[in-house]
Amino acid sequence: MVHPISDQTATQTADQSGTNVALKLTDGRNLFFVLYLAATVVLFWAPLKALEGLAWRDGMYSFTLLMPVVILFVFYADRKKIFHRVNYSAVAGLALLLATAVFASFSLMRLPMAEQWNWLSLDILALVLVWIAGFVLFYGVRALRAAVFPCILAFLMVPVPRGLIEGPIGVIRRGSAEIASLFFHLAGVPVFREGYTFSLPKLSIVIAQECSGIHSSLALFIGSLLIGHLYLKSAWKRLILVLAVFPIISLTNGFRIFSISMLTLDVNPAFMHGRLHRQGGSIFFALATVILFALARVMRPSHRAKTTLAAPATPGIPQLDVGHSS
Repeated sequence: MVHPISDQTATQTADQSGTNVALKLTDGRNLFFVLYLAATVVLFWAPLKALEGLAWRDGMYSFTLLMPVVILFVFYADRKKIFHRVNYSAVAGLALLLATAVFASFSLMRLPMAEQWNWLSLDILALVLVWIAGFVLFYGVRALRAAVFPCILAFLMVPVPRGLIEGPIGVIRRGSAEIASLFFHLAGVPVFREGYTFSLPKLSIVIAQECSGIHSSLALFIGSLLIGHLYLKSAWKRLILVLAVFPIISLTNGFRIFSISMLTLDVNPAFMHGRLHRQGGSIFFALATVILFALARVMRPSHRAKTTLAAPATPGIPQLDVGHSS
């Protein structure tokens, strides 16, 4: 026999396991957290302005300006799971704040042992840790476990030293050169290659580091994280999707180099310095995005579940199964 749950029982259950909080600014907990975030923005205003300036000056870090929007989107998409049961966690939150303060002191004191680090990276890293500590303080450890993915995304706001980015970009550059060489070979175009330099009839091209599609690579990397989180359940499938960014970008970059070169040779030499070369990256990025979505669709499990309509189990009355058709 099924007994209905009374309001009193539901309230007691909620009190024992936490509070179910709606995403309303007027809720006290949410309002306090927003005020907390506003205070941290004021406290870290100088590093945030420096990060904004870096993003506008250096395209390698332009994606950092979009990360807060991406993080808020993930929090909204996962809001039912993250905020299903929340509670104040003063001990864990304050402990993390204390640890962050100790870490931030290294940045403020400019210790010699940390001279190899970029100070802006340290400041933004400290800010992200302060945000996570505040989230734990107001919503609890259980909510943090449910919000691991958007919290990981928050660390992408930290400007990584260029030396760490140049490695993956070099891999894509080499891959793009190999793909372009393969396209030239398949098209029967005579070409002499020496490293990243291609000598074609009446044309010589050099695949510079700027041609490795750094903006597309970073955008597609973030996109692969989002697509994997939203559509794939298996961790290894998500990893495959992220790693697939390298060959996908290499493929589209190689095809871009090949197509612009052939248009320059066979149609008009102006293509080498035209808009397709300088501003056509969005076209090939769209192609890379389509390939990434197609790969995610292939790896996503099928949901061809059989629909069965069954009447209550009553002796002597047969059940009606509409999941099969003759």
